[in-house]
Amino acid sequence: MITLLLLIPIIGSLIILPMSNTIESQSKMKKIALSTSLINFFISLFIWYQFDSSITQYQFVTSLDLNQGSFCHFNFGIDGISLYFVVRRLTGVEPAQLRVTTGSTSCKPTDLP
Repeated sequence: MITLLLLIPIIGSLIILPMSNTIESQSKMKKIALSTSLINFFISLFIWYQFDSSITQYQFVTSLDLNQGSFCHFNFGIDGISLYFVVRRLTGVEPAQLRVTTGSTSCKPTDLP
């Protein structure tokens, strides 16, 4: 699950990368960015729902050994404190920023904290 939270924005940015800079493609870029952000939001809500607060260890642990026999090892998971940061940072701020840049509100992107 955490791997999806990392891969979906990368996939969205790779889709946006080859697009030209026209008004039509800018609209498509914003829709792709908003949709990838909303997908991340729903995945993080599912992670929050599945999180067991009675366990004191890391949950949703993903481990990747990059090279057999070397010291490179990638290991990550979510604990009780970082769960709220995942939901808040990865999903709560991005849709608001995209909504502001699409012109659906009167404030400017620089007004955000």
